[in-house]
Amino acid sequence: YAEGYPGRRYYGGCEQVDIAENLAIARAKELFGAEHANVQPHSGATANAAVLHALINKGDKILGLELAHGGHLTHGMKINFSGKLYKVAAYHVDEKTSGVDMEAVERLAREHRPQLIIAAWSAYPRQL
Repeated sequence: YAEGYPGRRYYGGCEQVDIAENLAIARAKELFGAEHANVQPHSGATANAAVLHALINKGDKILGLELAHGGHLTHGMKINFSGKLYKVAAYHVDEKTSGVDMEAVERLAREHRPQLIIAAWSAYPRQL
């Protein structure tokens, strides 16, 4: 998700988000015969839930950044819906480099064969 509204975001780089949101608004207005529609989730957690439910099924595997290493509750924590509905494997930030070792992520992905790998800039702001 992105804060603000299409064409009026608080930060740059949201052109693709604007396209998707405008499409969703148009479809919601048509579906409900409404003059206006707001399709924005009220939080990042809700946005993450929508994505997970849309892309994978209960019992599928996800690979996400460990919470203690900058991940999010919705990236597979046991107390969250994501940790209850999905099988979870986690990758980590290297303590020496403060970076994610992408070769280690590849090894974990090959080992666990997740249906979805979560790599979110909101959780890890460096280049992956």
